[in-house]
Amino acid sequence: MYSIDSNDRAVELSEIPSMDTGAPSPQIYANESRLLFTYRLHNPDLHNATTTNDVEAYLAANSRNALFTFSHTLVHQFGWPNDEVLHTHPLYERGLRPYGLFEVEQSSWIRQLEKANSIHEQHRAVPPWLDKYHHYIITLHDNTFECVAHGYEFQIVEDPAVPLRSAIQSEI
Repeated sequence: MYSIDSNDRAVELSEIPSMDTGAPSPQIYANESRLLFTYRLHNPDLHNATTTNDVEAYLAANSRNALFTFSHTLVHQFGWPNDEVLHTHPLYERGLRPYGLFEVEQSSWIRQLEKANSIHEQHRAVPPWLDKYHHYIITLHDNTFECVAHGYEFQIVEDPAVPLRSAIQSEI
C-alpha cells in the first residue's frame, strides 16, 4: 500500500451503474498495455429468488456486467481491504466509500511513481511524464481494485467471458 499526503482526494465517478453489492464476481485480464476489469451489476429482481437453484438459474439467464477497459495501465493492485474494513484504507477519510468507482485527485501514488522513475537517465520532470495518468479505485464487497492508467472506457455486457476471451485471443 502506498502512503498519502494532504493533497489526495477520492472523487466518486457516478456515471456507472450500481454493482451487485453481495456478489459482484470481479474478473481481471491484464497485459502490458491495457487491463480489463468486470463485475456483475445490481439487479433488484434477484432478491425475489428464494432458493440457491433460483439464484443460479436467474444469474445464468440475467447476468449483466460492467466491463472497464483501462488504457496504458502502469500499475494495478487487487485485494484487501473489503467493504467491512474499507475505513482502514488511507483514502477513506478523503472520500473513498464502499461500492463505487473513484478517481484520486493529486494522487500520492502517482507522485511516488514519478519520484521512483526520476533515477532514470532520460527522465524529464518538466512536464511530469505521469501527468497523463489517473489513479482509479473500484471498491467492491470482498476486494478493492486500484490502478494507474491513462483512462478508461466502460460498457455493459451480458457475458464478461466473451470480451475477456476475445482480449486474450488477440494477444496470442
